[in-house]
Amino acid sequence: MKVKFYHGTTKAAAQNIIDNDIDLNIGVFHMTTDIHVAKNYGTTIVEFVMNYDPKLPYSLINSGNNHNEGLGNAVQYIIRSGADLMKFYRALDDELEPVMYNSKWIQQAA
Repeated sequence: MKVKFYHGTTKAAAQNIIDNDIDLNIGVFHMTTDIHVAKNYGTTIVEFVMNYDPKLPYSLINSGNNHNEGLGNAVQYIIRSGADLMKFYRALDDELEPVMYNSKWIQQAA
């Protein structure tokens, strides 16, 4: 079963992710399986398709710290170590490259 993860960011940062992979020098890397959550974190969404759930650490996004309190407590997956990053890369679908979307193109959830 394929699993999609989304990361909201700027267009420049998204292009850097596409070109150079994830850089943990920035600290932690957050993703969600809900594209509507990701679009609240940047003008560009990066979509990663995984062959299976890589069992990354996760937590709830506290709506009080969220750009959009209407999201409630969504789940975020976190890459914060080399071990997490390796789990992520092993699960990536080699056939499909990460894709960028403009967050304005994502329709509101029904």
